[in-house]
Amino acid sequence: MIWTPNNINRLIELSHTKLSSTKIAIELGTTKNSVLGKLHRIKVENGHVPKPLQVRNNKRLNIGYFKAHG
Repeated sequence: MIWTPNNINRLIELSHTKLSSTKIAIELGTTKNSVLGKLHRIKVENGHVPKPLQVRNNKRLNIGYFKAHG
């Protein structure tokens, strides 16, 4: 995709909404990586915010198992 000033302005507008980077890419007719790369290069501060990581089962690893079987 060629990033014209109009496309960049639209990207910035969409990045301040609650749309995902994939949905922004579909709206602009490009790829998610292109969207994320451009946001990074133009240093958009309030752009896309990734979802927080989820912890599985809130359990710690049993280190003793790895020491005994490692």
